[in-house]
Amino acid sequence: MPFELMLAVLLSAFVFCGFRLRFLLWLFQQDEYEASSYAKTVCLKARLLDKKLVLPLVIIGIGAVYFPWAALLSLALFVGFAWREIKVMQSAKKKLAVTNRAKRIYSVSIILTAGLFYLSWVIVPSFFIFTSAGIIFFLPLVLILANILLFPLEAYYRKGFIKSAKKKLSASSARIIGITGSYGKTSTKHILAHILSAGAPVLFTPGSVNTLMGVCRIINRDLRPEHKFFIVEMGAYYPGSIRRLCDLVHPDDGIITAVGSAHYARFKTVGNVAKAKFELAEAVEEKGGILVLNKAQIAPEFLSKAPSAVIVGEGEDYYCESAEQTAEGLSFTFVAEGQKSRLEVPLFGKHHIANIALAVVMALKLGVPMNTIAARIRSLPQIEHRLEVKRQTGNITIIDDAYNSNVDGFRSAIELLGNLRQDRTILMTPGMIEMGALHDELHSELGKKAAKVADIALIIVPERMQAFIKAFRDNAPKDAELIELPTRTEAFAWLDKNLIAGDTLLIENDLLDNYESQAYL
Repeated sequence: MPFELMLAVLLSAFVFCGFRLRFLLWLFQQDEYEASSYAKTVCLKARLLDKKLVLPLVIIGIGAVYFPWAALLSLALFVGFAWREIKVMQSAKKKLAVTNRAKRIYSVSIILTAGLFYLSWVIVPSFFIFTSAGIIFFLPLVLILANILLFPLEAYYRKGFIKSAKKKLSASSARIIGITGSYGKTSTKHILAHILSAGAPVLFTPGSVNTLMGVCRIINRDLRPEHKFFIVEMGAYYPGSIRRLCDLVHPDDGIITAVGSAHYARFKTVGNVAKAKFELAEAVEEKGGILVLNKAQIAPEFLSKAPSAVIVGEGEDYYCESAEQTAEGLSFTFVAEGQKSRLEVPLFGKHHIANIALAVVMALKLGVPMNTIAARIRSLPQIEHRLEVKRQTGNITIIDDAYNSNVDGFRSAIELLGNLRQDRTILMTPGMIEMGALHDELHSELGKKAAKVADIALIIVPERMQAFIKAFRDNAPKDAELIELPTRTEAFAWLDKNLIAGDTLLIENDLLDNYESQAYL
């Protein structure tokens, strides 16, 4: 085979690997650079063995032994796959964040890949197509190796970042409020921040920022001397993760919204979830601060672990009654130590009532008068992508609950879909994630509930939703439709063609791109 042809194919393979590594880095980033999680979403979902690319390369390699110019077919493969992956990333829900860490991982993985190509050229130059296929086969592992090699450097940067955040916190007089829970923490954070901001400057972690480094970034970037409150959302990704956050910010007060089945796949038992969440309770009680717990979503055996906490729920000093969901929002009576207040809130979904109550109790304990709280929550803006109701031109109502999904929120969303029904109701969902052994049981329950409300169910990534699909079909009226679609993009394409006046659409959850990655192969 001509040397120039061999070199051209080999260089093309290396350039393609540069595109493929960027694509894999995008997925790796969505798994928070956790190798075990990444291995499950990428390697174990057939990306390690990219049959649509690797096997044709092997066939071309065999053909090139007899017909050398057949090697040019590999160039078409590289161009086609690189273009496809570029288009996928351009249409992604969450783009690749080109952070310094991402740049370091990518650079090291490129160097490792170049080394593999050099060795293959030196050792077995005649089999360059086969070795190129092998290198592409193992690119996910190259990325993991690059991340491992960078551990010492990342630890150094992380230590400096944390030190800077701690120094800034020590100079701040802000009262720090931690919020955690299996679900509801982001909504509760937004509600509490809105109430407290009536009388003092408030900083709160934006969006779903709830990790150690994410919180450090907000402290270093946004914390100012004038802030009187700093509300920190705390995520539990493994036992000890909330304790690490507490060691950073030393919360004065805390709210635990729920202990449930969210992230069940990680923690295996609800007891382990409770242990992780109550790391916040331990930190608050050490400082003698205010701890507010949700009785309805935390089992009695866990509530008893925090005897000095303020419990919100039926039979306690603080609870809600006479709740109504209207076309304008929520209305309910809040009872505080016998004093009743009728509250009107422009939010949708009865599950939000618990979040509102927790925020109201914390605000009361911090000295905010009830009349101020009532006025503030009347002006509460809808929380983006959390049962956010949008009225569209053409008499179309969209219920946007795309941020994430849990069992209680999903139930509430289905109920709201029925309440806001005009003519036709449509549910679009990929279901819930990280349910572990409870996945099928919970999705079956929700499939039955959806069958009573939804005229059309658009199921995204249907292979992970079989229990929901069966329950829906077994319980829905004969004229109900269930449509299976591989990706969110195709679901929205269906809506563009079929949504009509009088429709009420519920968008329940929105998978990260890595959960849809099988559709790209």
